[in-house]
Amino acid sequence: MSQLKLSQTLVESIKQQLIDVDIRAQNSGISAQYLAAIMGILLADVDTNPQDRQALLNDLSQFSQGVMEDTVSIKLANEVQEPSDEVQEVAVPTWNPKQSIGD
Repeated sequence: MSQLKLSQTLVESIKQQLIDVDIRAQNSGISAQYLAAIMGILLADVDTNPQDRQALLNDLSQFSQGVMEDTVSIKLANEVQEPSDEVQEVAVPTWNPKQSIGD
């Protein structure tokens, strides 16, 4: 699987699309619920057996947790540092499924 092209611009664009549909999506928790539902819909379309689909969901959940933890860690580090114009980029780990489903 190739590396994701994740950026703050992409995240803000997706969040804005959600807000355009539901103003409550200004709350990041509501936006995350929409994205979790969308992930479920997309995974339902993966052509595989139920066990592999569940394993894929579990892998993606762990991946999401890792991205969240890394992002929180970087935000905390940026708050502790001296104020500057430079903000540390969020490093998104590359997710590699145990099986190559859909490739």
